[in-house]
Order: sequence, then C-alpha cells, then structure tokens
Amino acid sequence: MSVLYEDLRIETFALTANDEDVKRLDHLDKRYRVHYFLRRSIATLLEFRGALLKMSRTEEFKAERASCFHRDASLTRKSQRELFGMVSDALTFFHNHHDVLKNLRNAVGGHFGDAAAHQATANVDPDAVGKLEVTFDKSRQGGGSKLHYAGEIAATAFTKHLPAIKPRQEEIGDTIRMIRDGYAHLTKAMHALVVLFLWDRFR
Repeated sequence: MSVLYEDLRIETFALTANDEDVKRLDHLDKRYRVHYFLRRSIATLLEFRGALLKMSRTEEFKAERASCFHRDASLTRKSQRELFGMVSDALTFFHNHHDVLKNLRNAVGGHFGDAAAHQATANVDPDAVGKLEVTFDKSRQGGGSKLHYAGEIAATAFTKHLPAIKPRQEEIGDTIRMIRDGYAHLTKAMHALVVLFLWDRFR
C-alpha cells in the first residue's frame, strides 16, 4: 500500500501539473499525458483496494480496531476511532465502485490489450480527427513518428465502458469525479494507517 500511495502521488501530479512542470512528458500533447496517467491511476486504485481489503482482514488490524471500540478503551484509543472510520469509509467506497473501476481498469488501466484496442478502434467517433506526424532528419540520426491519433483511441476505450444512461459528457464528468473521490479515500486511508500502525515504529 505504501508503494501504491507513492505511485498515486506521481500519477496525480502528472495529471494536474502545469505544462512547464512536465513539458518533457508532453511529447504529443497535454491530453495524452492526462489520459495516460488517468489510466494508470485507475489501476493503482484497484490494486490499493485489494491490498486494503486484505489488510483489513488481518488479525493485527482486527485486534487494533476492537481495542479502540472496546467500552473500557482509554481516551487515546477512543480518539483513534475516527482513523479506523476513514479506513472503513475507503473500503465502503471501493466496494460500491468496484465494478466500474474494474471495467475501466480492464479496458484501459493496465496494458492496452488486443480486446481494448479492437473495441476502441471500432468505435472511434466518426467525426474525430486523427493526426500522424513524421519528422525526417537529413543526418539520419534523429527524427521519428508522433502518433497523435493514439489519444483518441485511448479516450474512446475509456468512454466505451460507461453506462450510457446520461449524455456522454455528463457521464465522463461523473466518472472523473468518482475517480477523484477514490484518490481522496486512498489518501485518507493511508494517512490513517500511518498514524495507527507506522508512526510509533519509525519514531
């Protein structure tokens, strides 16, 4: 979970950083960078959810939680109930949104597999504009290709798994907000676990 927490820090920084901070990542454009790190962060959320669930089932976690909620618990222990509440809230959030996150992760969050690529290319908006840029260098030591159309394929794969109940832009907005809520729950749960289980060990 510690590794995933730090992974998410990098992913969300790259998602929200200004153009100057990450200009070397914007080889194509800002949109591709944002799509890439959004996809990676979905995978991180799912991995964290699995690790958090596994940790919550350990004897150590259950014993620590029970001691906080015991009727004879000290004031110090009782004050930690809110921290366990943050972990519970995160578990509830990831349980309620597991199917959506898993579908998104399977479509675009891991390696971009054959099924995702086929679905996306078969369903690209007919009005979408694709661009291919090839740079030639007379020295034959540089140049190369920029596949600008790849961003449209990735965006199509992302939206393909939305429920299609509301207008597309509204559903995209709802999904992005849900993912951001996931970031918040992951962060709060990790902060709580640091105080509950790590702080004293590192002092």
